[in-house]
Amino acid sequence: MKTANDAMAYTVGGIARLSEGDIDGAIADFNAAIKMDPFFALPYVHRGVAYQAKDEMSAALADFDKAIRINPKLADAYYYRGLARKKNKDYPSALSDFSRAIQLNPQFAEAYLHRGSIRRRQNDEQAAYEDFEAAIKFKKDYAEAYNYRGVMRRDRGQAAEALDDFNTALKIKPDFIEALYNRGLARRDVGDLEGAVEDFTAVLKLNPRLPDVYANRGLVLLQLDREFESQMDINQFLRLRPDKKQKIDQAVWEIKYKKRHSNA
Repeated sequence: MKTANDAMAYTVGGIARLSEGDIDGAIADFNAAIKMDPFFALPYVHRGVAYQAKDEMSAALADFDKAIRINPKLADAYYYRGLARKKNKDYPSALSDFSRAIQLNPQFAEAYLHRGSIRRRQNDEQAAYEDFEAAIKFKKDYAEAYNYRGVMRRDRGQAAEALDDFNTALKIKPDFIEALYNRGLARRDVGDLEGAVEDFTAVLKLNPRLPDVYANRGLVLLQLDREFESQMDINQFLRLRPDKKQKIDQAVWEIKYKKRHSNA
């Protein structure tokens, strides 16, 4: 006779398979767990995560809903449903789910991060900032949270504090491409133009098809009087984003204008 322990064993096995990238094998394990104990919420949650990994969002949401009906106090179920709703751009519902997950687990760092990202999107700046602060408080090595807080600090004109956050994020996660790019912008803000070029170059080594990085590196190179390299970057930017020619031409003109008048 199959027992609740067997259902848990299949669930644990499915989680392990999911972490190894064996999504179909994980779903098979979760199916077995559910067959043994249809009122055990956990395999529904993780099967939903597996369906989401396959971009089968309707099936994922159905599993998260089922898990919540079985156990309405399961914080993970609300969190993962929030992620699915966020991916579907249903931001109000996702915000509600992350808030419920936090209510059930007040130290749920990941839920704070994603709630903060939605609040920032909704221009609820102070609440978003507080969420990123909470995420860092409850998970000291959370690179993504430092990056988000750094972005907000940069937006507030706190470039030095933003740099501290991006440096911390990169110490935790050295190839964190978003933090590298954001640190480059912050270095440019404080006048460390060589450092900005260094960061933008590192980003492009990780992903050479990011038009905004070429544009920003090209503009910084122009400020450094490295005009040939700057033009190469601007040309590459225009190959990727020909619709932005007027915008980049205006930015180039402004830099040249300032340089001419500063040397006058």
